[in-house]
Amino acid sequence: MSDQTLTKQLIAANAALLAASQTPVSGTPLTLTGTALDTARRILLTFGNEVGNRTLLLTGTNGSGTAITETLAIASGGSGTIASLQDFATLSSALPLGGGWSAAATLGTNTTGSSVWWLPDNFIPPFEVAAGLELLSGAATVSVECTDDGILMPLPIYQTGYSQAVPIPVPFSWPGLTNAALTIGSPTTGLINRVCRGIRLTINSGTGQVRLRLRQAGITY
Repeated sequence: MSDQTLTKQLIAANAALLAASQTPVSGTPLTLTGTALDTARRILLTFGNEVGNRTLLLTGTNGSGTAITETLAIASGGSGTIASLQDFATLSSALPLGGGWSAAATLGTNTTGSSVWWLPDNFIPPFEVAAGLELLSGAATVSVECTDDGILMPLPIYQTGYSQAVPIPVPFSWPGLTNAALTIGSPTTGLINRVCRGIRLTINSGTGQVRLRLRQAGITY
C-alpha cells in the first residue's frame, strides 16, 4: 500500500490583500502591498468596466517554490472578478497590458486554495485509492479533485522547441467528495476507482484546517 496525507487551511478572503484600489497603467506593474499570502492559493482580480479587452500578467511562485506565471484575461463591457487557475504562494509582479485601463482594480484572494498534487501509481491494477476527509478545526467546504493531465514539471531538455513551462492540469471533482461541508468528528470517505494522474485537496470556502488521507491499494515495497 501507499499512503499520503495532505492538509490545507486558508485565512479569510481579502479582495485587496495584494494590491489596493488603483487604476492600472498598461506596461507598468501594479503597486503591491507587500503583504504575504498565508498559503498557496488563488489570486483574485476585481476590475471595473473597461472599454477594451485587457490582460494582467501574474508572476510569482507556487507552493513548491517553483516560478510560475499566469495571464488573466479581462473582457470589456462590464465589471467583475476573475481568479487565477494556479495557486500562488508568493506574488512578485502583476503587470497590466492591453492598452489604457479606465477603471480602478484591486488584487487579492478568494475563498479557494488547493494542496499540491499527489501522484498515484497508474500501473497497479485494479486502480483503487481510498480517500478520507477530516475537518480538524473551524469550518470548511472542500472537494477532492483529480486530473487526467500530467502534473510533473518537464525535465530540462536543452533543445529548441521544448517547453519548460509549469503544467496547469485541468481538475475535476470526484463524485461523493465534491463541496463536502465537513464537521469536526464526522469524517467523509470515498473510493477513487478510475485511473487518474493526480489527486489533490481543494478548499472551496471556509477557514478550517482540513486533512485528506489517501491510501492506494496493491502496492508493496
